[in-house]
Amino acid sequence: MNTATVHEAWHWTGYIGTWAFVARYCAYVFIATIGVLQLSAARWRLRGISFFRSKRWGYAFGAVALVGAFTWFFGFTGLDLTKPTFDTPPQLAWLTLSVACGILATLGISSLINRKMAPRDKEDAAQEEEGIEALKRKSYLKAIARYFDRGKTH
Repeated sequence: MNTATVHEAWHWTGYIGTWAFVARYCAYVFIATIGVLQLSAARWRLRGISFFRSKRWGYAFGAVALVGAFTWFFGFTGLDLTKPTFDTPPQLAWLTLSVACGILATLGISSLINRKMAPRDKEDAAQEEEGIEALKRKSYLKAIARYFDRGKTH
């Protein structure tokens, strides 16, 4: 691959044309991912990954984030769906990176917010749930720490 080919690979000739479009796309996917995770946390009562104590706030935040991201991206970026944007491999790579960042941000922020989360009652404290069910009663970082601690004792 010569330098001209490398330069062409990093310079799209389609509609995208700039890194600004890629940045907006990544921001949209990042915000939408956080919105979907907050909606899911509210729906399934996953207090450990929720930013809010109330299901209503979780639903409201998730809906605003999701609808806002879609409206912003498709309404205000000047996107013309009749013109090509960028090819599937780079789009898939940016999508994957943005979703991963949204998941990591949600897990990190919710773990900070919920670091002092206590079980609701004695029955909750006695239950040791596995998998996603653990997020109903503890933050992600506490659940993952518990998982690795349990593995050391066996």
